[in-house]
Amino acid sequence: PTFQSKALSRLLGNGVHEYLAKEEVTGGRISDALRSAVERQRFQIQNPKIAEETRVDLNVPIKMSLDGVAVFRKGIILAANPAFDMILGYAPGKTKGKALSILCKHEYQSYFRSQVERGVETPAVIVAQKKDGSSLYLEYTSRPCTFKEEPAFVIDIHDITERRKAVEALRHQAYWDFVTDLPNRYLFFDRLNAALDQARQTGGKVAIFFIDLDHFKVINDTLGLGMGDRVLKAVSRRLSHSVRRGDTVARLGADEFTIILQDSQELADLPAVAGKTLEAIAK
Repeated sequence: PTFQSKALSRLLGNGVHEYLAKEEVTGGRISDALRSAVERQRFQIQNPKIAEETRVDLNVPIKMSLDGVAVFRKGIILAANPAFDMILGYAPGKTKGKALSILCKHEYQSYFRSQVERGVETPAVIVAQKKDGSSLYLEYTSRPCTFKEEPAFVIDIHDITERRKAVEALRHQAYWDFVTDLPNRYLFFDRLNAALDQARQTGGKVAIFFIDLDHFKVINDTLGLGMGDRVLKAVSRRLSHSVRRGDTVARLGADEFTIILQDSQELADLPAVAGKTLEAIAK
């Protein structure tokens, strides 16, 4: 203990900011120590006097960072760590010298470059692309720095594609029926309210059909739930094909369906529409 105490005091006196005792070496502790070192270095990068006094090479924190990090000037990548290259689908070192615009699709390139060269301290999200053209979601920040004694920018990127997909999947489950992939009752009421609001503003009309399947329980009881689901899917397809593009077909639950007809015809015309719908199901 005495030896460790003296050694630690000597290291701290020499400017060591992070250390790990043998029993503390874990993935989380190593990650925290690396991130702390990277953040200190970024602070030094943003302050040229400090960077000059410490004489620390920017390549060191770039290589140590666990996220994608690159330095660019005038839209050209000057240096990047392996994580940056890997996220974008390049071999290590292959993004150096390329335009920073390789991160995103052509239609977003001008906007993206104007943003990162202005500095983005609050994480922003962009639809990016890999070398093979496949899409991904990147969260990024950028800030000014000094690289080889000249002004430049540092950009940090983090692949959030899986997180974004998970959020979208949860949102889909919340508003869409898992059997038929039709709007469920929650999305039905949202669309109904929107249709009614529009009708009030334009003086139009909205019609609602309520449909349930007779004897559907018999199918489930005799042929099984799997066959019942197939029937529900078939009905949902036929209902969807029998309405216009702007109309809504929803499943409220069990064997109950609804149809919202926006900008509806006169009341006298609705029986013909209902007849066409029932005929589609009857087949």
